[in-house]
Amino acid sequence: MKGQEEIVTIILLVMIVLAVVSLAYMWITGMFTSLAEFVGNAITQVSGSMATQFRLENAYYDSGLNELYVTVRNVGTQTFDATRTAFYVNDIPQTVEEGLTSCLNCDCNNLERGCIANYVIVPSTSPTEGSMLRITIETGAQDTRKIMILTPSP
Repeated sequence: MKGQEEIVTIILLVMIVLAVVSLAYMWITGMFTSLAEFVGNAITQVSGSMATQFRLENAYYDSGLNELYVTVRNVGTQTFDATRTAFYVNDIPQTVEEGLTSCLNCDCNNLERGCIANYVIVPSTSPTEGSMLRITIETGAQDTRKIMILTPSP
């Protein structure tokens, strides 16, 4: 009977070691899976925001009509929704009252590379010489431009 106790002890120790190794394997595998998913999502977000680029081409204010005219061109490789933009004059948010007036040869909901969107904004305060316009699209990409002031002719 003496030999049976050692065999049972060895079998129990092997089972305990296998259980601990299995738990460690599952924990490490789960950790690496969640880490890989997190890194993959971060890479997708960064590459998407890098591919979504635009240029603020014109920003001029007509003081006679109190209207700010803005032209935006998509220069990135991904499309974006031109109707979902935010405008700031000197970091003051602007409400787009007249909104998007046109998208030349494009769908404004899917502004593709090379497409141009035109906006007319009635600013909450009149821009002055040196005022800056900042536009931000839904991906977080943004651009700024100095506003040109057009004075009404007499």
